[in-house]
Order: sequence, then structure tokens, then C-alpha cells
Amino acid sequence: MVIVGGSGALIDLANNNRLHELILGFYKLDKPIAAECYGVSSLAFAPDFREKKSIIWGKHVTGHPIDYDYLDGTGFEGPHALDGSNKGFGDGYINFGPPFYPLEFILRDAVGPEGQFIGNVGHETFVLVDYPFINSRSTASSLKCGQLLVKVLEEKLTRYGW
Repeated sequence: MVIVGGSGALIDLANNNRLHELILGFYKLDKPIAAECYGVSSLAFAPDFREKKSIIWGKHVTGHPIDYDYLDGTGFEGPHALDGSNKGFGDGYINFGPPFYPLEFILRDAVGPEGQFIGNVGHETFVLVDYPFINSRSTASSLKCGQLLVKVLEEKLTRYGW
């Protein structure tokens, strides 16, 4: 399974129960799950119902760190009015400002004291594997994320980057 990233993932994927069911299905079948950038938030909110914890509890994960977070002026473009137009919304641009809850904080809470969030700030790209999860810090790391997913599938790679 591959979960895309980008700023929209916090809105569309993080608390999407249908996506959580798919994630939990892959998790229970011990299949790899790759997530990029803000898409990792959907793993943080996917619960292990028996333990009442995220399925990434105790894992090593990465995602968009607070150091690189969106600043005021970040927005979503496109038609936003009910009639499909851009009326009333600054010509199709809505400024949400910085993230409502920074991904780094979400992930630090979700992995708990036994896990670790690794931002690897200062490096151009960053991907890590803590099976069954493959995480990339940003969409800029998507190629490396895909390459590591192939290694997980073909070579049974279970740990990389930490």
C-alpha cells in the first residue's frame, strides 16, 4: 500500500475511517505500508483497537518536520464554493496558515516513548523502514520511498535509515 503526502493529506486522509480500515487490513496481513510526508498522519491515527494505541506505537517514523513546516500563506487552490466556482474565496485560494497540529507533534505522540520520530533535518531527502512501515519525510523523497518499497517486497528489507 502507498499513501501519498502533501498538505491535503491532513484534511483528506488523517482521519478517514475507510482508509484506516485498509491500513489495518494490510497491517494485519503483515504487508508493507509506505507513506509519504503528511500521509504518515493516517498511520498515526490508525488505531490498534486492543491496545488503544496507534499502530506505529514503538516504531521509528519520519514525516514533514516542524523545521520545514508550512508558513502563513500556505493554501489550497481550486474551486471551493458550493457551485464549483471560486467565488468568495480569494479567487480559489484559501489560506489555512500553518498546520493546525504539526505533523512532527502528531508522530512523536503516536510512536510513544518506545518509538522515535526522526526528522533528519538538513538532508535533502530522507526515508526509513521499520517494517511494515516505509516512511518518507517529504514528497521530494518519493523516488527513494518507492525504491525501498521494492527492496522490502523483493529482498525482505525490514530496517533502514535508523
